[in-house]
Amino acid sequence: MALSGLMVFIAPSGRLAGWIAWSMWGLDKSAWKLQHTVFSYLFLIFGLIHLFYFNRKALFTSVKKGMKRSMEYRTEGVLALLLTFTLFTVNLKELPPSNLVIDMGNWFGEIWISEKTIPPMPYTERFTVEQLASKVFEIHTDSMLQLFENCKVPVENKNKTLNDLATENNLTPMELFYLLKNEMMLAKP
Repeated sequence: MALSGLMVFIAPSGRLAGWIAWSMWGLDKSAWKLQHTVFSYLFLIFGLIHLFYFNRKALFTSVKKGMKRSMEYRTEGVLALLLTFTLFTVNLKELPPSNLVIDMGNWFGEIWISEKTIPPMPYTERFTVEQLASKVFEIHTDSMLQLFENCKVPVENKNKTLNDLATENNLTPMELFYLLKNEMMLAKP
C-alpha cells in the first residue's frame, strides 16, 4: 500500500497521465490507483477479521477490564479522541503539516507539465479519429486519415481512439499527436 500510494502521489494528474502515457514499472496511473484501492480494502477486511474473529476473546476481555479499571485508560481514550479530532481539523483546514503534504503532491503533479505536454483539449487521447479530425484539427475525416497514412500509422477503423492507435504503434498519444500536427504543417501550402 505504501508503494502504490507513493506512485499515485507522484503521478501526474489523470488527464496528463493518459496524454503522456505515464507509467512506472509497467503500470499506468489507473493501474496504480486500482492496486492501492484493492490492497487498502484487503488490509481493512483482514484487519477486521484478525481483530474480531481471531482475537475477539482478547479484545472483549481487554474492553471489560478497561471499563473496570481506574481513570488511567479513560485518559488514554480521551487523548486518542482529542488527537484524532485535532488531526481531522488540521487536515480539513489545510494547516501545517497537512498543507505541506498537499503542496508537495501538487509540486509532483506539476513537474510533468510543460508547453508540449499539455493536451490541446481535455482527454484528447480518448478521441476517435473522427472526433480528432473535427474537434482538434478541424479538417475532414478523409484528410485526417491521409495524415495518419503519411505518418505510416495504419487506421483500420475510424472509431479507434488516439490512445489505441498510439499504443499499436509504440507511441504515446502525445507523440502521435505531434507527428500528425507536424505532418499537417508540412502538407499546408
